[in-house]
Amino acid sequence: KPFPESRTSSNTSSSTVVTETPQTNVTGSTISRFYVSVCLLWGIVSSTLLFRFGRALRRIERLRRHSSKADPDAIALVRNLAMKFSITAPSLLRCPLVPSACLTGIRHPVILLPDESMPLSLREVLVHELAHLRRRDCLWNLLRHAAVAVLFFQPPLWLLSRRLEIGSA
Repeated sequence: KPFPESRTSSNTSSSTVVTETPQTNVTGSTISRFYVSVCLLWGIVSSTLLFRFGRALRRIERLRRHSSKADPDAIALVRNLAMKFSITAPSLLRCPLVPSACLTGIRHPVILLPDESMPLSLREVLVHELAHLRRRDCLWNLLRHAAVAVLFFQPPLWLLSRRLEIGSA
């Protein structure tokens, strides 16, 4: 029975009156349904955010595959600059689909350069991208996106993530 019975008896003309009084108490199944719903919602939102991030990574990988090697002078320049930064020189590729230079990759970093001319000199652009590599910005961005996906319900994390994104540009 869902509600416990409370019996009251009265001796009016030898009849017994039985009344049921429902108790309003939260059962364990209601609480567990609530937690299951919250966990399900968390899983859906986190999965959606991780899926969006994975899709962006696939797009970048597609850009890397459709890029061509940069000219030998630019490759020599990036190697010399990387030696001054005391880091391993990343690959240097030209891509017609990127509007500006960008660094991508954690284990095998690549600098993607646009095919069009850039407002800054190639040396300045490469120094900027190598600074990103030295600070390990790609790794920090990966961790930032993962943290936002898992802890999306924390508004300060979104604000911090936005500040890091603006600061690393």
